Amino acid sequence: NLDNGMKLQNLAFGIVWENDDGEHFDYTINVSEDQHMLEAQIDEFQLNLWYWLGGTGLMLLIAQWLILRWSLQPLHKAAADLHAIEAGKQQRLGDDYPSELQQLTRNINNLLDHEQSRRQRYKNSLADLAHSLKTPLALLRSELESCDDVTACKLTGEEQLDRINALVDYQLQRAATEGKSNLLAPVSIGEIITKLMNSLKKVYQSKNIHTQCEIERDAMLHADEGDMYELLGNLLENAFKYCDQQVNIVLRQQNRRIVVRIEDDGPGVPAHASADIIKRGRRMDTQIEGQGLGLAIASDIVEAYQGKISVQQSYLGGACFLIELIDH
Repeated sequence: NLDNGMKLQNLAFGIVWENDDGEHFDYTINVSEDQHMLEAQIDEFQLNLWYWLGGTGLMLLIAQWLILRWSLQPLHKAAADLHAIEAGKQQRLGDDYPSELQQLTRNINNLLDHEQSRRQRYKNSLADLAHSLKTPLALLRSELESCDDVTACKLTGEEQLDRINALVDYQLQRAATEGKSNLLAPVSIGEIITKLMNSLKKVYQSKNIHTQCEIERDAMLHADEGDMYELLGNLLENAFKYCDQQVNIVLRQQNRRIVVRIEDDGPGVPAHASADIIKRGRRMDTQIEGQGLGLAIASDIVEAYQGKISVQQSYLGGACFLIELIDH
């Protein structure tokens, strides 16, 4: 400190100088600067530093906001499309989404398609049920109005009530079918067939049925397990019920295509009825006697999964049902 109150910042630097004669000289260099000027420079530097850091931070925040706004535009569009679907203005999401959202939008569209398919099946089942119930109800009304024989009236009433019960069971099963959806967990078709075969062998133990199976154990399908039990259970039970002594089952998977072949050595299906027995869209009141309900349910399940079902003549002499399902 000087007498006038000025503060100096001092820097001393010592050196040793050696001349040609080997003599050493010690020197000390002192540099002094007004400390107030140094502090003012430091303050100015700090102020500029804060300006630059603040400006850079603000620019980064603005850039980040713009990037987020741009990158989230597809999500805003998806939200707008979902609102449009809720309002009934469109049926599904569009296809013009970036690749990062393609899987999400595909799954949402699959879910929407699955739900619309189920809703349509409910409507169709109710319409078919209402149409199918008209005939037995009309017969019951006519019988009650004109029947004088109580026994005959009771017999007719029981027949029509059984028919109504079968109609209701069929349409309820048809409406409850899940249908194709990639969101369903894969199920083992071979395992389902094996379990059904073990159960049916116990049920028809008295017939001493011989079975021959060619089953690929790793055949998997994205489907509802209940639907597959219903489909394969109806066809296998039909084979065990009408066979004489032999039932053959073949299950193969080629890429995404699963083929199931079920055949027996029973009386088979009449040639004139082969096409009609699996005809899609037919009503329950047109079914062939003794063959209708189980095969109708099986055919509707295959249709719900956009597969194929056909009936052929088996080399065993009976019927051969061929089911083809594709796992998309």
